[in-house]
Amino acid sequence: MISTMFTDLGEVVTTVDYWLGIASSLFVLFIRHRIKIPKPVVGGSGGANKRLDDEEFFTDFRQSIINSPSFMGYPIARETLNIESARFYDPKTRKYEGGLMRWDGEPSNEPFRTEIKAGKAKSLYVYGVHKGRVHHFSGEKLQDIENAETLIELGNQRKLEIHITDSLRRIYKIPILIEAKSQRNSIDKVNVTLRTKVTFSDRWRQFRYGLRDMINAFTRPNY
Repeated sequence: MISTMFTDLGEVVTTVDYWLGIASSLFVLFIRHRIKIPKPVVGGSGGANKRLDDEEFFTDFRQSIINSPSFMGYPIARETLNIESARFYDPKTRKYEGGLMRWDGEPSNEPFRTEIKAGKAKSLYVYGVHKGRVHHFSGEKLQDIENAETLIELGNQRKLEIHITDSLRRIYKIPILIEAKSQRNSIDKVNVTLRTKVTFSDRWRQFRYGLRDMINAFTRPNY
């Protein structure tokens, strides 16, 4: 009877070990797959202004999107991000607005698609400003600018999302907060502030870099 009990116990342990091994293998495969999926993150931003045919200034704003080559601060080889489209999404109304967003440097006949390799970046046109109106960027021709939808009224702020869709129909969401105010001393008489949501990964990366700099400050030789 005792030998039978130990045999049954051994079978249970063997069964548990077997299923733990299967679960661990599946988890490792899942993690390896997930960390290779492209990860677009926000980089720097900038813009340019020029005078149009109506003698008014037009300003565009571009946001750099990077295919992050790291996971929790450690370098990895991610897949190339093949972008099919990018659009503004309003989580409050649960609707998309404006047309497809354009990428800087892409052909004029196909400005809505691009690819970003791991560690590389592309600039996305986010909005334009003309005659004090902040609108969805739809090109630099006067007719396109005048027909573009207003993105935000002066004196207001909005929480929006930029949805980037890749060739496999995966959607990457970038939450933003945009605010527009009048500003007399600027060329276009408008001050627009755009901030992106800080993720846990962003905070962890800042903590690691800050800790590294602090350690270097105390361990770096005097000369």
